[in-house]
Amino acid sequence: MSKSGGRSIKRCTTREGISVREAGDLDCGKMLYEVSDHKRQERSLLVIRRVNDALLPGRSVRHVVRFSKREHSPCISDEIRVSTLAHYREEENLESGQRDPMEGRVKLDVVPFVVRSLSKAGIVGADRSSISAMAEYRASQDPWVYCTAFSPRNERDAYRLGKRISSGNDTITKVLDVNAFALELGVDFALALDESIHTKAVSGVSSLLKKARLASSEFQRVFHVNHGPVAYEDISGTLDTGREPVDLASKIGFIKPTSFSYQSEYRFTLETLGEPNISPLSIPVSDALRECTSLM
Repeated sequence: MSKSGGRSIKRCTTREGISVREAGDLDCGKMLYEVSDHKRQERSLLVIRRVNDALLPGRSVRHVVRFSKREHSPCISDEIRVSTLAHYREEENLESGQRDPMEGRVKLDVVPFVVRSLSKAGIVGADRSSISAMAEYRASQDPWVYCTAFSPRNERDAYRLGKRISSGNDTITKVLDVNAFALELGVDFALALDESIHTKAVSGVSSLLKKARLASSEFQRVFHVNHGPVAYEDISGTLDTGREPVDLASKIGFIKPTSFSYQSEYRFTLETLGEPNISPLSIPVSDALRECTSLM
C-alpha cells in the first residue's frame, strides 16, 4: 500500500521484470516512487503531485471520466495517446472544444507593477485608473497531457458533454481512483518513453542544474506526473512583487480561459527532462492502468 494526497493506493498488479516502490514524500505534496526495470538494469524516479486541491470540494462525489471514441478507451485499447499543450494551442484541425490558443499561457494584470516602477522612477501621482497593462506568462516547457473531466451526474448530460468537446466521442470511461491512475500512468509513461526519440534537449541554466542533480543521484531518469482539476480564469492574478510568475509555474498547465469552464476538466500532465519531440505520444496500456478504469 502507498499514499498520495492523503489517500492509500494499492498497486493493481505486478509486472514481470518491473518493480515499483514508494520512495517517500515531500512537504510540497509530492509523492516519490522508484521504478526499477530489472531487464534494462535501470532505476527511475517517478514524482507525482496533486494540483489545485482547493477546487475539489463539491466535486469529490462526481466521477472523473475520459470521453473518447470507443477504440481509444483505456479500458479497451492497447494504447492511449497523450498530446502536448502546443498541440492543443497550435493544431488547426481541432474542434472548438479542443483547440485553445491559450493552452500553457496565463494573463496577468501588471498595473500594480507598472505603478510601482513609475514611482521608483520618480514619476509620482500617476492616475492608476488611467493605466491598463497586461502580461502573458508561459511555461518554459510544454508537458504531454491526458485530459479527463468531472462527469455530470446525469448520464445523458455526460454523453452530451463528450459530444460537445469532440463530435467523435461516443464512449465514457470512468477513472476509478485518480491517485492510482496517476501512479500507473506515470509508470507506463516511464517504461514507454525513449528520450532519444521522444524528446529534444533543452538549453538553459535550469536544465543544466537538473542534469547535475540527476547525475549525482542513484537514478538514471526522472519523470513527473501532475494531476488535478483545471482552474478557469481569464486573468490569473496580479503582478505586483515580481514573484507571481514563480508561484504560477506549478499550475501553468492547469489554467484555462473561462470559456472552457463547461468542460470541468481534470488533467494529468507528464514530463521528463527534455522538450517533447513527438505529439501525440503513444503509451501502451498495462493491466495495472486498465484496472484503474471501467466503462460507464
